Amino acid sequence: MSRGVTLVELLVTLAVASIIAAVVLTACAAASLHVRRVAATQAGTAVDDAMVAMLAAMRRDTAWSACRAGRCAVHTGEGHGVALVAGGRTWVVGRGLMLCTAKRCEVIASEATALQLVVEAGGHGGRPGQRTEHIGPAPARPVLVELVLWLRDGSRRSRLAWLPP
Repeated sequence: MSRGVTLVELLVTLAVASIIAAVVLTACAAASLHVRRVAATQAGTAVDDAMVAMLAAMRRDTAWSACRAGRCAVHTGEGHGVALVAGGRTWVVGRGLMLCTAKRCEVIASEATALQLVVEAGGHGGRPGQRTEHIGPAPARPVLVELVLWLRDGSRRSRLAWLPP
């Protein structure tokens, strides 16, 4: 004779199934968060590495300059906004942060959407100078330079450096 399932057996089976489903859901959520964290770290690393390289180029080339893409005397590719020219190379945002040489541009950080260069020229009598967005040749006096990269997700990355004359 066949025996039916009691209500207690049914409830116990459902409880075990829901515990297993909760464990699987938790594992999937943890894996998803880990993948997002790794992707964000890799994207951030490219941006940070690019900013370090930009500041290093500015330190080596005391004749660095900033110009508006399209109005620069150097190749800026499909870039727009501010272009930083240092060490014979141009850093500009187009399809991301691009590094341009005389004839071609290479995307360095695809998540970048805008570049800003803020300069504080040395003040007089120990007073701090005025911080302004910089377009033009490098100032003659020592300066504090802030590079700002705006990213697709709306966040921004910033690096400060003191550049002696």
